[in-house]
Amino acid sequence: MTRKNAPLTVEGRCWLIERCRTRPIAHAVAEMGLSRACTSKWVNRWRAHGELGLLDQSSTPHHGAAASPAAVVAQIETRLHEGLEYRTPVEVEAAFTEADVTAPAVP
Repeated sequence: MTRKNAPLTVEGRCWLIERCRTRPIAHAVAEMGLSRACTSKWVNRWRAHGELGLLDQSSTPHHGAAASPAAVVAQIETRLHEGLEYRTPVEVEAAFTEADVTAPAVP
């Protein structure tokens, strides 16, 4: 499925590649009203991956953020219950020492 704001569909990308095979990218850009960056992106994907490079790619992240260690979460929750929730971010940051937020060294 093509994204809502995508300037080209899969068929449009194939048509773009055909134009770029027979003439310079700059000429295809002028004819199709696309940016050079967009056109170069699709041409480079096609050169690297062939027809599969012209398909839509997922925009979801490949990796999620790691969870905070349980000890850090417990420390934050304890301090929040002590009344820190009404302080400014600068005040909250000042309440934590370097040792509180520094991750242990990996052996």
